[in-house]
Amino acid sequence: MTKLEVSAGRIRCTIAWTAEDFSKALLRNTYAFLKTRLVEDEAARLITSRFPRKECITFVRDVCRWGNRPGTAGLVIKNNSEADIQKQLKSAWKHLSCNRPGEALDAVLALDGLDVSFGSKHLRLLSPDKAVVLDSIIRDGLGYERSREGYGHFLADCLAVRDFLNGPDGSPNPIDLKGPWRVCDVEMAIYSKLRGL
Repeated sequence: MTKLEVSAGRIRCTIAWTAEDFSKALLRNTYAFLKTRLVEDEAARLITSRFPRKECITFVRDVCRWGNRPGTAGLVIKNNSEADIQKQLKSAWKHLSCNRPGEALDAVLALDGLDVSFGSKHLRLLSPDKAVVLDSIIRDGLGYERSREGYGHFLADCLAVRDFLNGPDGSPNPIDLKGPWRVCDVEMAIYSKLRGL
């Protein structure tokens, strides 16, 4: 169920869901994006192996392919050295590890060819427990700004929803019934609902 609000000449759409609605939406989106877990596993190996240059390049390609814009990887690889890509991914991971998502976003945005949408996709796959994607579907559907601040607001909102879903009035994570909701799961459910999946 959506609600439209008119304020200062702008229309803002907000979503009112039950906890079960989030579970259903996540389940639908997970089936639509089966490659997600594979790229998450690749990111985990990248982190464990301390970001080897060639694997960093492969990761950029796979993230952009996962986001349905493989040409973006070509721009990033063409416009940045392998050393710079490695450095910025390592920096982003370090900031995510220290709960500094704004600085992590700045690190990936330092790579020529990445915008907030695809920069945040890299963060989300590097750290599914601490990062989300802020793409045009979310921005257009909910009115978050395409900026570091907009990203921070959306992440904070997703963290609040995650905490609710993991609480006593929440709903089980339909993908991993024994595991808690991750912040990226909340974002994926929102994305699924906005796309009508």
